[in-house]
Amino acid sequence: MRRNRVIYILTVIACLIFSAVYRSRLSAVLLTAVIGYPLLALLLTAAGLFFIKAEFTEERSIYEKNVPFDLQIRLKNRFIFAYAPAELLCVFPDRDTGIFSIRHIYASVAPLGKCMISVNCLHKYRGSYTAEIRRLSVYDPLRIIKLTKKVKKEMQQIFLPRKIGLGDLMMVSENDRSSAPTRLFTGDKEDFSHVREYRQGDMIQLVHWKLTAKQDELMIKQFDEITDKRAAVLCDYSFEGNETGLLLRADGIIETAIAFALSAIEAGVRVKVDFGIVDRGFVSEISDKAGFDRFYRLMAVLPARVEVAEFGRLMDTVDRNNTSVIFLVTGRLTEELICRADVLAESFSGLVVLAFVNIGGSELEAAAQGRGFVFLNIRGDDENGLSGAIENVFSGN
Repeated sequence: MRRNRVIYILTVIACLIFSAVYRSRLSAVLLTAVIGYPLLALLLTAAGLFFIKAEFTEERSIYEKNVPFDLQIRLKNRFIFAYAPAELLCVFPDRDTGIFSIRHIYASVAPLGKCMISVNCLHKYRGSYTAEIRRLSVYDPLRIIKLTKKVKKEMQQIFLPRKIGLGDLMMVSENDRSSAPTRLFTGDKEDFSHVREYRQGDMIQLVHWKLTAKQDELMIKQFDEITDKRAAVLCDYSFEGNETGLLLRADGIIETAIAFALSAIEAGVRVKVDFGIVDRGFVSEISDKAGFDRFYRLMAVLPARVEVAEFGRLMDTVDRNNTSVIFLVTGRLTEELICRADVLAESFSGLVVLAFVNIGGSELEAAAQGRGFVFLNIRGDDENGLSGAIENVFSGN
């Protein structure tokens, strides 16, 4: 734009020289047109700025984190002149960095027309965010005048955490590696009770296909509730450090909890997920697929910074009589936590699993091995980190 203005000034000077040398009507008209252009352009650009609008095509959208998507912006021009280009100042996830940043978008829009702008985006953290269009700028045809107006257009974007499937978690005793592996979660077939009609949210794995074929209606196997078919997932959701590290740990802990909860529900086991948040509305009691879906949607919007109780106190709230497996998920490994997990394992008849979401490493990794609990060292914040830790202890069929 600065170069265009320099060229325009040089053009005015050239016209002045031409008019002074030839003193003709043509040179006078040319000089008048060149000098009067900025005023005319200013009026037309101001009028056009009033009639041009930018907006998102949706008010709310849901995406998967770390998955590219196209963000659609609609640009409308209700004026008789074209704008090439119109400039938008926006805030949305950048494809290269994977985080929200300020972006300048340029587009041409025809007279009395509209255009769709498609921007490829990606965001690497789960959560609820707001994409914005903050300013809209238009130029005159020679690009020596730029007028800008504030725009307040927002779009809520929800990024879902990863849903990592673990399959059947099978375990071999540390003291008897030659023995056949047993299910981490107790089985369900031996507790079959009766058959009932399908209800929304029931798992498709529980369909009684033979009876369904006979009655031409989906029928579900029903099992008796027994005390050993419970699991608890307790999460250490207190964080310290910079924002980037905080988001990484929060996502890692949430996705690990989701993976354990999904594995339990697929095995027909009720599961309780507790982050120790003071607002107890975030405690999830999950008994079926519909309950898991509600829990999963809640995890997408759980803030990274919330008021939580001390993790040791949360461990004391577990109903040990009606729980067969306790998962302790943490992003920080301390001597106190290792000792408390050891004490819990000694006094608990079921299995205790300490899952360490290992983002920055810890000197206590070796100290957590060979204890009364099962130690999962989840290295990194991606799916491979969780899968690798699971393979070291459990094996899926």
